[in-house]
Formats: sequence, structure tokens, C-alpha cells
Amino acid sequence: MASLERFIELARAHADTVDFAVVYLEEAHPTNGWLYPSVEHYIEQHTALTDRVAAASILEQRLVELTTDGNAPRVPIYVDGMDNAVSLAFGALPERLAIVVDGRVEFIGGRGPEDYSVDEAFATVQKLLPQ
Repeated sequence: MASLERFIELARAHADTVDFAVVYLEEAHPTNGWLYPSVEHYIEQHTALTDRVAAASILEQRLVELTTDGNAPRVPIYVDGMDNAVSLAFGALPERLAIVVDGRVEFIGGRGPEDYSVDEAFATVQKLLPQ
């Protein structure tokens, strides 16, 4: 996820009022597909759910590594099924920020990493929170 450091910072700031979650989708830049030159991890396209779960665990570890005190914010990581239902429903590949309140989508940001903003998503959170 691009801007992961900023996401962690803001998730910590709102940890008492907002439940955060990440859904790991299909690999955007697999080694046996469209490999982007600056990827940090070399992951093949997932052929089974176990592959996707293993890749999601790398993201989970990255959350901890980026937290200087080792205390990552509570952000569960869910894994999209091999049918890519979540990705298709949200038009999320390669990544997208969404805010869901009581089962209703209140915000969908632009597609990442170029066309979304963690700050825009959190400005929406501020508007949605009771004053």
C-alpha cells in the first residue's frame, strides 16, 4: 500500500473512534506478470488462496516494521477471495481507500497509488465523526 506510513499515523490518531481494516487483493505487480521496477517484495501471481494469505502476512509484518515502537495500530488484514469479489465490487485494483459506516459506503477514493489520498479519506472520517 502506498503511503502506508501516513495510514499508520492516522490510524493511530483515530484508534479510539474508528475501526480500520485492510483487504489484501490480488498482487498488482507479480513477478510473473507486470513487474514494476521499484517493488519491495517479489511475489508471483497468486494461484491459490494460501498464496494470497502468505502475501498478506508480508503486509502485516510491514505494518509492525513501520511502527517505530513496535506497537502497530490494530488494523486487521482480510484477504480477498480468489474470485476477487471485493476488488471487483470496489474497483480496487491495485489499491483503493474506502470508508464504510454501518454497512453503507460513505467514501471511495481514487485508484492508487497515484489517484488517492490518505489525507482525503481521513478528512472524510473527520466529517463523519460526531462533533
